[in-house]
Amino acid sequence: MQAASCHAMSLSASTTHRSLLRASLVVTFTLATALGVAACGLSDAVIPKHADRPSAAPLRVDLASHLMDANSRHLILDTLHARSVRTTFYWARATADAEYRRAFFANIHAAQAEGLDLLILVQQEPGGNRALSSDERADAVATMMETVLIPQIRGVTWELFNEIDGSDFDDLFANVSATDPAVSSPSLQLSAGQAYGLFLSRVVPRIRAADPTARVISAGVGVAPDLFLRGVASTLSPSVRLDAVAVHAYGYPLSTQFVDDYAKARSAFPSTPVWATEFGMNDGQVQGRWTAAQHDSIQMAEIAHAISKNPGYERAYLYVLFTGENSEYPLYRADWSPRPAARWVASHNAAVTVER
Repeated sequence: MQAASCHAMSLSASTTHRSLLRASLVVTFTLATALGVAACGLSDAVIPKHADRPSAAPLRVDLASHLMDANSRHLILDTLHARSVRTTFYWARATADAEYRRAFFANIHAAQAEGLDLLILVQQEPGGNRALSSDERADAVATMMETVLIPQIRGVTWELFNEIDGSDFDDLFANVSATDPAVSSPSLQLSAGQAYGLFLSRVVPRIRAADPTARVISAGVGVAPDLFLRGVASTLSPSVRLDAVAVHAYGYPLSTQFVDDYAKARSAFPSTPVWATEFGMNDGQVQGRWTAAQHDSIQMAEIAHAISKNPGYERAYLYVLFTGENSEYPLYRADWSPRPAARWVASHNAAVTVER
């Protein structure tokens, strides 16, 4: 494979993904292509060569990070050259754990002082709220925002709950796990979206009244973004404006899911910006077993290919900086050593900064 040119490998990778060959062939070919990308070096990977690239403006890769300590902020800003980070406020934990609450606000204030643009996911509703009616639960969220978060944090983007097209993280609107085939039911996705549209109609005006500089986006979804978001659009008050609608794009090939989820979101909200508040590669959708080195090379190639085919996202947050595990997602291993994808992200974002 190293005898072939890097340019030839890039063009054939694009052809393979456009053709959507059956999974086993794609796995074999992408592995060979990824290893070739690694052999060619990062200079050829900074802006992948795809003749059918639809987006003229390069898309910066921003980061999702559970950690917001000084080391994580340094990696995001100074090493990876990201400008925005998506992090999480765990509501139930903050209610019970004063030290978590103190550290969360201290890290957020430090991140703002250092110039990071913040997207804060509000997640993990306190268990007692489940006894409330839908309107009462919405009002409880708005009251918490007005009294706990906004007095401490202003001028950020708020993402209200996580993957609510299933029940695995926040079960306010759907009671079926994302691992259950029933979660794909059109009626379930539409009704969950309709319930969320009503929720946003009550909560968003109160957030904007408390902080006119705040931005609010929808929860990231990935089961059937078109159906869920059409449900949202059908019940969202005409007076309520969202700054973006969000999807979570995971899959293999990643570029296929990245493009398809954008199109689905755009079909429901034709003029609202679309953000990928999470995207990444899911090993579970790939046949065969990989070595660690093969995984690292494929991760880098898949991320690069997806970003090169940006269909119109205004922002994309790669999941995730660090988890403490050597799973398929983090850019940094459990010992904090960078994977090849981390070096690609740093080079790509540095090039985007120069171009802009």
